[in-house]
Amino acid sequence: MPDGQPARSLLVPVVGLLLGGVTLAILIGNVVPTRARIAATQRALDAQHEENRRLGEERQRLEREAERLATDPWTVERVLRDEYRMSHPEELIVR
Repeated sequence: MPDGQPARSLLVPVVGLLLGGVTLAILIGNVVPTRARIAATQRALDAQHEENRRLGEERQRLEREAERLATDPWTVERVLRDEYRMSHPEELIVR
């Protein structure tokens, strides 16, 4: 038994170190990439929130413009004249 004792006393720390090393490798291999993916996903989410905010503002602007076009004849005439270069048949436009 005394001859086997030194080998066993050396085996326990070596196995402990190997198990600790494997555990550490698993943690580093899984935690570090996961944190990077979380950070990338958060950046994409923030960018999407900004895009949603911008599109919401654009939608509100277009809704106001649609309301003016539906209710205000002067707005319709301005759009027809300015954007489509239209005029009444009897008008002569000098530019």
